[in-house]
Amino acid sequence: MKKTDKKDIKNRLVALHEPSNPQAEYFRTIKTNIEMANIDSQIKSLLITSPTQDSGKTMISVNLASTYANDGVKTLIVDLDLRRPSLGFAFPFLKSCPGLTGILDSSQKLTLDDAIVKIGDTNLYALPVGVRPVSPYSILNSEKLVQLIKQLQEEFDMIIIDTPPVLMVTDALLISKWVEACILIARGSYSNKKDVRKSLKSLRDSNANVLGAIFNNPQMKQTNYYYAESDA
Repeated sequence: MKKTDKKDIKNRLVALHEPSNPQAEYFRTIKTNIEMANIDSQIKSLLITSPTQDSGKTMISVNLASTYANDGVKTLIVDLDLRRPSLGFAFPFLKSCPGLTGILDSSQKLTLDDAIVKIGDTNLYALPVGVRPVSPYSILNSEKLVQLIKQLQEEFDMIIIDTPPVLMVTDALLISKWVEACILIARGSYSNKKDVRKSLKSLRDSNANVLGAIFNNPQMKQTNYYYAESDA
């Protein structure tokens, strides 16, 4: 099966660059479904993951974050895929940013303003990984990261976190404890149904609030590119 080309992510940010495009409407529908899933309380932090690699989770994460930002919501997208960071493919200028690891490195004495980048003249902000860490697991289990997430939750109205695939490593399961909701991305003609079910079960067994799954089908016609299921 042909993998997705991560270098093409920046060309597929329709919600950011072409919000009036019909494809952008599907991300607005996804946003509405998320809001309706927890109608009595506003979701302010969301984890995006997938069963395996190359399912399009980063592309969908950035488009969904852009949709929130377009509605006037101060939105932060965080790359917590410490092993295979992808946010730099969407925004190449982030590759020179100190990012998350820069903040956590006490010797650098950086602030959030040093590591978080505002995306153009929008309400969208990005926190990339920075220098890829030698030991991702130690970072994910650190109290410093927990405190940083809490600080970010105070600074932003919506946080969308792009995480590694569920079946590859346990990172997403650890991160799910810090967020209010999770969504799984399944790619058409690529994601195995058994893997999707196994991933959903792993998240739910970790007591994650799983809203459902988003079906990403790159082969669909332009007028019907994405759809979301609120109960997968």
